[in-house]
Amino acid sequence: MIILGKAPEIDWEPDSEVTEISQNIQTLISTHVFSVPLDRRLGVSWDAIDEPLDGSSEGILREEIFNAIQTYEPRVVINSIDFEYDTNEQRLKPIVDVSIKRK
Repeated sequence: MIILGKAPEIDWEPDSEVTEISQNIQTLISTHVFSVPLDRRLGVSWDAIDEPLDGSSEGILREEIFNAIQTYEPRVVINSIDFEYDTNEQRLKPIVDVSIKRK
């Protein structure tokens, strides 16, 4: 399952576990750490936001995303975390590939 970093409109009653997991990961990726009052660790640090796009910022963000998914979505195995550079918006967009763990 490939997940892009943009959070969609929240579906309070997802049709399937796949939809629920995808939505959870998209929310994790798009949430700034310390912004959730009852769980300040939820989300991803934006420390790399003003860093040059030379690969070091990708490494920092990759580690942040990996740790957030490992902590908050234990139903998946992370296959890869890549980035797409958006030239129009001058930003990196995360692309996360995960597999659902078998029960």
